[in-house]
Amino acid sequence: MGTNNLKFCLFLSCLSLLAFEGLAQPQIQPISSVQPLTTGQRVTLDCTVTNTNMNEDIEWYHDGDVVSFGQNLLRDREGAYTLQVTQEQGVPSTYHWIITIANANIIRDEGSWSCNFAPEGSVAQVVVTDLLVIGPPFVSFVTSNLNNPPLNSDVRLECVATGSPLPSVTWSRTYPVPYILVDGARKGFVRQISNNTIRLNPITMDHRGEYMCSVTNGHGEIQTRKAYVQLPYAPEVTATLKNIRVPENSEAVLACISQAYPATATESDVMWTLNGNAVDPSQGSNVDVDRHPDNFNDERYYSRLTIRSVNSNHVGTYECIFTNQQGIGSATVTLGMEPTIDPNFGAKNEL
Repeated sequence: MGTNNLKFCLFLSCLSLLAFEGLAQPQIQPISSVQPLTTGQRVTLDCTVTNTNMNEDIEWYHDGDVVSFGQNLLRDREGAYTLQVTQEQGVPSTYHWIITIANANIIRDEGSWSCNFAPEGSVAQVVVTDLLVIGPPFVSFVTSNLNNPPLNSDVRLECVATGSPLPSVTWSRTYPVPYILVDGARKGFVRQISNNTIRLNPITMDHRGEYMCSVTNGHGEIQTRKAYVQLPYAPEVTATLKNIRVPENSEAVLACISQAYPATATESDVMWTLNGNAVDPSQGSNVDVDRHPDNFNDERYYSRLTIRSVNSNHVGTYECIFTNQQGIGSATVTLGMEPTIDPNFGAKNEL
């Protein structure tokens, strides 16, 4: 081949190459898949486009909502997002539109992320990646206390929780008779009708008490929340000590605990008797009523009868009587004196 022909062929090759480069269209590259993240982890989403420049109108979307357009960040939720447009080193026509999430959050960030590009005169291009954020359960709602719902009505207790994976919810009753509530358990008493809801239908006096939902998804600690079903009932009374013996002239404190709804929360709701007769405060005693430290949903109170200096007139059987609109409850306490020790004759005056 002559020199002129060779030059002509090289010229045609250059023209073909230039024509090819001129026809090359921008192209979005597939997004690298992102491994499941833990809550609070930093993550970058890279949308790479070849045969382009940094002025292209590349769009990032999250679950259909626009996050960025071109070089502008349009949606910076809680200050967690940043956008950076960079040229690939050594490749002038390849650029990266990078979204960085500073601290991944289940509710805010999990879902479908897509990079969209519609070059003029060409078909729109979309690449998608799914973001999964693993995090511990969080209880967002529990049915508030139910005070005196109508008997035989349909009552439901709901416990709503979020988390990734989606947490499971288990209901139990913790008072007065503890047991786990599962579908079909205690037929006719309660049924679990969904992952987070139990149904008390028809509600009866047996349903009163404290209920608890336990939430877990295998990550973090189990979360628990309580709900109360309050139905009117007469006082249930117990004595803290049934038999008390103290030395003569010493102080004695007798105490009873009452659980009732409405609560027996004032001194007018309580009466103390000794051997069947009302206790006379003028005989060196006083009565007070206070919330119990373990106050079950403001239903549990205790009353104390304090005798400042015990003598033979104080010995006998005491009864603490609590009253509300539903009825009366009581318990008994026996008070005795320890024997007096006489160094010459031994014990005496044992009552």
